[in-house]
Amino acid sequence: MRASFRGRVLPARGAPIAPLRWELFPNPASGVVHLAKPTDGRTATVEVTDLHGRTLLTQSFTAHSTSWHVAGWPSGLYFIWVKDPTGATVPLMVGRLVVN
Repeated sequence: MRASFRGRVLPARGAPIAPLRWELFPNPASGVVHLAKPTDGRTATVEVTDLHGRTLLTQSFTAHSTSWHVAGWPSGLYFIWVKDPTGATVPLMVGRLVVN
């Protein structure tokens, strides 16, 4: 199963740019999770937190996708945050991942 997320980025002049598409799969997961981003060439940082706000993963990537293993993680709900190069959470993707 793939979860898709759409975000909208507004430039300074207020005219919308086409929505960006992010994909997180598989979800639910028990092995390797993949996060694919638009091929815009920008660096992004993915951060995964648990329900208590503890960070389990922080990983920067410029390529179209990145992956990580969740096999040893406890079953539950995790939050996925994507940040821009300045560290600000951008409206590109905030999602949920279920590990079983």
